[in-house]
Amino acid sequence: MLDLEYLILTAMSSNGIVILFAVLLLASGCTKAFPSTQQNQDETIYSGSKRNSPVTRSGSDEETKSWKTYVGDNYSFKYPNDWFVEECGVNRILIGSNAIGSFHCGDAGPSLNGSIESDGNIEIDLTEYPDVPSASRDYLEDFATVTKELITIGVTPATKYQGIATQSPLGANADLTIIIVSHKEKVFVFRSSIQNKLYDDTFYAIVDTFRFRR
Repeated sequence: MLDLEYLILTAMSSNGIVILFAVLLLASGCTKAFPSTQQNQDETIYSGSKRNSPVTRSGSDEETKSWKTYVGDNYSFKYPNDWFVEECGVNRILIGSNAIGSFHCGDAGPSLNGSIESDGNIEIDLTEYPDVPSASRDYLEDFATVTKELITIGVTPATKYQGIATQSPLGANADLTIIIVSHKEKVFVFRSSIQNKLYDDTFYAIVDTFRFRR
């Protein structure tokens, strides 16, 4: 511990008010007089323009008003009228379009010769993960590159990941998007494997209409 009286006398002998003020701050334990401007390390990988920005899409709410509505146990979402929604077991919702050859529940996937007939699907997984970081570790395991952005779905914070997966139902080096949101100790994972970027807005519009009912 510094001797307060000694420091004050030393400062006074220097005949400097600024020095005395600085010494008093040091003696009182105020080693940080101003907030740190150091950026949170985790934020350096965010690709979004700001934290917790809304889901980004070019369409409007008018576009989704006439869409069909799927209602789950404690949530609901809208999807295009000419698309289908299928429940694959108790923990997975498959959304797709026959026009782009989306998989249906029970489809075997790519044939043995490696050809892929489907352009992809949108999936919602109702997982048992305790939190978003735990889910992201497993869902991003096969990603070679990934960017991360904090967004909101309605008023609920969520995390969006986008990157190239070395393995996927559509083969190697597929461009995939994953959005993970936690609500009342339940983690929901939205995935899009649709490779045609014209359907990005459809994916984000579906996610944007997702609402928790309690």
